[in-house]
Parts: sequence; C-alpha cells; structure tokens
Amino acid sequence: MALVLCLLFTEETTLSWLNSNLFVQGIPSTASYLLKNRSKNDWIYKSILCCLIFSGAASSDMRRFLLLVGTALACLALLANLGSRVWHFLRWSPISICGPMAPLFSFLGAVSTGILFPHMGHRDIACSAKVAVESVIKNAFFSCAIFALTALETVQRFLLAGTVGCSQNLVNIVVGSWILATLLLNLFLAAAKPQPKKSEEHKNLLLFDDQYSPVGYRVPTFPVFVINPSQGKKGIPLIELDHELVGSVLLALLLMASIISMSFTGWHKNLESRISDWINGSF
Repeated sequence: MALVLCLLFTEETTLSWLNSNLFVQGIPSTASYLLKNRSKNDWIYKSILCCLIFSGAASSDMRRFLLLVGTALACLALLANLGSRVWHFLRWSPISICGPMAPLFSFLGAVSTGILFPHMGHRDIACSAKVAVESVIKNAFFSCAIFALTALETVQRFLLAGTVGCSQNLVNIVVGSWILATLLLNLFLAAAKPQPKKSEEHKNLLLFDDQYSPVGYRVPTFPVFVINPSQGKKGIPLIELDHELVGSVLLALLLMASIISMSFTGWHKNLESRISDWINGSF
C-alpha cells in the first residue's frame, strides 16, 4: 500500500494542505502561502508514508493501528485535494476567514466538499453541462468497478494480508448508500452548472479582485484568452441531456443495488470462483 501511494498516487495525496488554502481560503499564490506559513513541508503526506512503512515492521496490534492511521490520513488527503479541485473548477468564491485556525477550517471545508462532491473535481467539469454529466457518470462507474474489484479475495490478499476473513457487510451498505447519494447530487449539480458570465461592474475599473490571479488582481482592459483543449468537448451527440439524466438515475440505483447485494448474495465470490475455475481449466 505504501508503494502504491508513493508511486501511483503521489499527485493525489501530496500538497493537500496547500491546495485547500489556495482554493478554499483564497490565498492568491504559493508564494503568498510560503510567506504566511513558516512550515514548507507536506506533513500529511510524510505522516502517511511513515505510518504505512513502519507498519510492516511493527507488531500485530501496532500494525493495525498504524494501518488505520495511515489509511485515514490518505483518505483525508485525497478528499481534500478533490474538494479543492471542486472549488477551482466550479469557481466558487473562497471562504472569508482569518486567524490562526483559518488553514484548518479551509482543510476541513475541502474534505467536506470532497465527500459531498467527489465526481466534480475533474477537468471535464469546466466544460458544458452535457460533458460534465457524462464525466460524472464515467467516474462513478469506474469507482464502483474498482470497489467491487477490491472485494475479491485474490485482490485482498495482494493488497493487505489478513483481510480475507473480515466481514464487509456494513462497508458495502455504507459505500453503496454514499455512492447513490453523491452520484445523484453531483449529477444534478453538473446539469445545473451555470456558465461563467462577464460582470458589468468591472467595465470602468483599472483593477479588480481576482482570486485566480497570482497577485490577487487583474486588469479588465487586457484580453483573457483561455485556451484549454479539454474544454472543447461536446459530449455524445446522439443523446440529449434529459435522457442522460434519466439513465444516470437508473444507473445510480443499479450500482447501489449491486454493491449492497454483495453483503447478502455474495455474487462477487461466485463470479471469482467461476473465473478461477475457467483459468485453471484453460491452463
């Protein structure tokens, strides 16, 4: 798990405290953050690595404790980065808070946003509503597929030894309900996403506030040409947005039912046994 977090998910788990301060609190730039904060280290990411690496040499009880702490910190870092990207792509106004507890409140706000809107932190959300809805559907489907894959005993033995005999009934019910609630919430938020409009009050100003500028201000008379190839997507042309929403609601119900049914029917174990029998029979 430490190797996976180090090599594959470095960008997803690093700089979560910095990202939450930039996008949620509204600090203008990284330089402003470094001038304001004395610490330049990513202590969350380093704590994750320390807990997961030292758990390999610890005793059984201490190993379980370190694994739980490292996994919890990794989830917080992932959610904080997701929530910060949601604030960035949806162009929400930053929270106007000051004081020594402002960075902590910003981090908690980013984590809460990541829990409620996990599918809105991707680049396609900045495109049209149709592309955003299709992006939410695609991300939710792949997330459910990966979660179902981790329920297989072969995958569990590879990821973490000793978890095969553990009961996952409560986890499947909680995750299935969370997937349904967040998928529906993200779908309707993506469908109702307003397009950015130019404000009329900035016409006669020499400078106006812009939290996305490195210096905190922007000159309105200078043209802004935003060239992002990913925002040129138009989505599937043969399906209307209303039809996609209806199909997405049905897909959300199907995904929730399939994950929760893993706790009662055990269809994933039957599927795993059939695949293993087919592999053994073929080779």
